[in-house]
Amino acid sequence: MHATLEKPRLSPGAATRNASMPCLTTNDVNARAFIDGYQPAIDPLVQSLIALGEPLSAEQEAALPASVNVSRPPTEKKRFIYALHAGPFLLPPEAHDALIKLEPGVHRFHEIEAFAGGASLGRYFLQLESPVVDCVDLDHTVFRDGRSRAYFDEMMAAPKGPAGGPPRVSIAAARVIALSADKIRGRHWWRVPREFSNAHFCSDELRQSFSAAKVAGLQFSDCQAS
Repeated sequence: MHATLEKPRLSPGAATRNASMPCLTTNDVNARAFIDGYQPAIDPLVQSLIALGEPLSAEQEAALPASVNVSRPPTEKKRFIYALHAGPFLLPPEAHDALIKLEPGVHRFHEIEAFAGGASLGRYFLQLESPVVDCVDLDHTVFRDGRSRAYFDEMMAAPKGPAGGPPRVSIAAARVIALSADKIRGRHWWRVPREFSNAHFCSDELRQSFSAAKVAGLQFSDCQAS
């Protein structure tokens, strides 16, 4: 089941969005553009590593599937990015080209043939790694309970979960998301660290480039650059 995320709100007095304003980036469930499975089936551990943006070993990368099934084909007006919630993202050539034009040599992809309803869509790009930037401004981000740094510190001090994993905070559920302008300057698509649930963000410049290339399938929620 895919849940729709509440759009983060800008705090009172925040600047009007411009080219330097970052966006939270998630799968747009209304587009119904999902990854339906890989051929051959992908190792669940490898899929988790890709979703988390963790590097793969040479053996794992060599064993990546040759094809992927997606929920719907592109249309004349829309070229979909396919995903499962927050990643991994499967990019059409138009989105891939727009991204690497802004950030050449920064991202890693696995080229894969995509199919929809048994028909080949041609070459797509499964994103394997993207930069992790520790950019959340805890003094200006407002979490669900109305607190900022104090809430984060309290959550990080909580006991580990049943599976023994480290505590995490869903930055996507925050009332206001603030990111350090200095740390994201020149960035166009990146993740935040695992303690913030590996959420993806992008620049408004990339958002506009996707729009110009008729790329759909993502939901963009404006954030603050502080």
